[in-house]
Amino acid sequence: MHIIKISPVSFKIVLSKQDLKRHGVENILHHTDISGDFFEEIINETNRLYGNPFTYGSIDAEFFESKDGGGELFLCKSKSTYGVITYLFKTSDSDVLFSLCKRLSGFDFCYDSRLFLEKDVYSLLLLCRERNDFLLSVIKEYGKVSEISRLQVWLLEEHSALLIDSHAAERICEGSV
Repeated sequence: MHIIKISPVSFKIVLSKQDLKRHGVENILHHTDISGDFFEEIINETNRLYGNPFTYGSIDAEFFESKDGGGELFLCKSKSTYGVITYLFKTSDSDVLFSLCKRLSGFDFCYDSRLFLEKDVYSLLLLCRERNDFLLSVIKEYGKVSEISRLQVWLLEEHSALLIDSHAAERICEGSV
């Protein structure tokens, strides 16, 4: 097990095939009944090495399996975002993106939005005050939408180019991109 600090509250834990086998798991997030002690060991070691970043509060965790049988576990302390839901809409068609933003301009569900680009795919990140099924149904008319975690937001920010940093949907409608 190798722990890499990404930020004061985000860590990447590289786990070998042997680390996982020793604890009887293949994917630490799917075998919670047998991996709880292992997860606690990882948290305790991270706290010991980096000054207790996970002493209280909740933790977002995502595991990515590697080809060699090991994997990478990303841990991020959840921020207190009471009532904030983050949605992600992806499309490679700029006309679809524009049409969606135009349609969303009549609603006041989201308080902010950002636009990213990675490999010719636009990712529109929508930060909303609360879950709204009507908003989701409108977005689904234009393609797939998903609710994402803080860790997934961080990965998007890390691996994509930021095109518009705030109020992206409004700025796309205004043509100020």
